[in-house]
Amino acid sequence: GEAYFDVVKMAGKEFQVTADETLVKVLGTSFNVSNRRGKTEVFLHQGPVKLEIPDQEPLTMVPGEKVAYKGKSSMITKTKEETLRSAAAWKTGVISFRKVALKDIIPELNDIYGIRLVCPNPQLEEKIMDVGVPYMDWDATKTSLELAMNVAITESDGEYIIELKE
Repeated sequence: GEAYFDVVKMAGKEFQVTADETLVKVLGTSFNVSNRRGKTEVFLHQGPVKLEIPDQEPLTMVPGEKVAYKGKSSMITKTKEETLRSAAAWKTGVISFRKVALKDIIPELNDIYGIRLVCPNPQLEEKIMDVGVPYMDWDATKTSLELAMNVAITESDGEYIIELKE
């Protein structure tokens, strides 16, 4: 799942969010937490937060940072200069993918729209995308992907199949 928190600072009170093994501690801030398929991502919009991740030193984040943690591999990645629009795009109504391979976009779209989108073409799966699609509108997203990639997305037996246009 994914949630955006806007926490008001209260003297002596601490707010905590747990996502799998990641603990987010805040005193007053705005942040987004996403936890899907064994990966937790925390984006800090405003204020400070401290992350506690097993077998790691506590990590203090500053606004504009996004930290991703894969529990099984204990791999942590940190990016800077993120925005609410790029890191928690669902809040603004548009999901943006910047320099992301189609194979990494497909699971996200499957989660968001509750569909089964597949791409049987391995070369097409590796295509790097820069695309923004409307959140919660599968038909508009499908059309955007078809135009951006010059593909056809057809439904068959409950799956949406991405194929190159002939």
